[in-house]
Amino acid sequence: MKEIEGIKLYTIQEIAEMLKVHPLTIQRKVKKGIIKGVKINKSWYISSDNLKSFLQGNTCGSEPKGKKE
Repeated sequence: MKEIEGIKLYTIQEIAEMLKVHPLTIQRKVKKGIIKGVKINKSWYISSDNLKSFLQGNTCGSEPKGKKE
C-alpha cells in the first residue's frame, strides 16, 4: 500500500489478496470501470474510498442501491 497526500492506494495484487480472488479478476473490474482505479506508469492503483464503494455495491459514481420511490 502507498499513501499519497493522505490517500491510501492499493495495487491490484493487494486487493486480490484481501478479497481472496485472482488478480486478473480485479484487473478486469478496473478496466470495465466496475472498480475505479488510476494507472500510474504500468501499475493500477485503487484508493481505499473506491475499494469501500465497490465493496458496498456501488460502482464508479453509481447511486446507492435501495428502494425506488
